[in-house]
Amino acid sequence: MKGIPIFPRFPARVIISFLLIILSVASATADTDHGFTYNITATGTQSQTTYPNQAFEWTLTATGTEQWSTYAVLGTQTYGRGGVGEYYYDYMYPPSGSSITSWRYYNSYSTNGGYDAGTYIDTGNNRLAIRIFTGGYRYYYYGPYYYNVSGSFQAMYEISGNTPASGPVSSTSSGTGIVNAMEGNKFIASFTPTVAPQHGGSVTGLTRTIADNNADVNTFISGTDIYAATSFSAQNTVPWCATQSGCEAVRAS
Repeated sequence: MKGIPIFPRFPARVIISFLLIILSVASATADTDHGFTYNITATGTQSQTTYPNQAFEWTLTATGTEQWSTYAVLGTQTYGRGGVGEYYYDYMYPPSGSSITSWRYYNSYSTNGGYDAGTYIDTGNNRLAIRIFTGGYRYYYYGPYYYNVSGSFQAMYEISGNTPASGPVSSTSSGTGIVNAMEGNKFIASFTPTVAPQHGGSVTGLTRTIADNNADVNTFISGTDIYAATSFSAQNTVPWCATQSGCEAVRAS
């Protein structure tokens, strides 16, 4: 008796059809898309140049020379003459640039009638003309013979007047300002270029200088205006971060 086969026999065309169905199912399964989301993050640092404001204090100094006149004793000198009945002139001169306005004499000494015989200020020649009479006398003795008796005059003469004087004078002014490198030469303030005299004279040779307390700032003068400039900059390291998200699908091959 023949046994019953485990796998029944199918016609060849049935088997071929079955195999085609299996291949079709497998092919459909392999072509299925697989969806997903993603996040991409990038980090790093970058260098950045900035131009911070620079604050400063400025000081303007004006200097000059004041010239004025002052009344003073211009000189003293002893003058004297001796002789018999004679007039003598001497001259006393003030220092260069000075002018005599008054005079006197003192500590005088006279013998036999000597005296000051009309000393005066010779304005045209700016000098003191000292005129002295020596005094003394002559007398006859036995006819044509005579004896000379000398006299003298001596004194300390003093002249006074206006004499030039000079000295330095100065004035200062100050203020504050702010400048940065992007502003170039920045106007800060205007000033009046004068220095007041201290003795009622006149000021000549006026000069002006300016300084500030910030080593990164350059202050300077143009005419009667004050300007400031700076090239100061700073380099900063700045962190950065970038993120990109999205959805995609992938298909198995």
